[in-house]
Amino acid sequence: MSNTIFSPPIEQRPSLRLNFAWTLVGNVVYAGAQWFLLVLLAKFTSAADVGLFALGLAITAPVFMLANLQLRAIQATDAQNNYQFGDYMAGRLLTTAVALAVLSLILLWGDYDGRGAWAIWLI
Repeated sequence: MSNTIFSPPIEQRPSLRLNFAWTLVGNVVYAGAQWFLLVLLAKFTSAADVGLFALGLAITAPVFMLANLQLRAIQATDAQNNYQFGDYMAGRLLTTAVALAVLSLILLWGDYDGRGAWAIWLI
């Protein structure tokens, strides 16, 4: 008689290739959504509003790209499960808080009018 009936099921982990593919799809969808938002803003608002959006992205994107530390891609490709989800979440929350503090300092030291500061903060 075979022991396979009574042995516990082996957990199937997604392959590195599948994790990479999902990460790539997520990044492409995110980039497409950003492009679509810019197209909608250009079509339905003024050029000044599109400029405020571009200013907000130009200031916030480098701060948050640095703060994200590519944790989404690192977690998706962690095939050996070296870290728990909570480790990634704690790192993301900590770096996001630091990024918000840095952004607040940029807004305090920068010479932005009310609309510009609100646009940057909301983005």
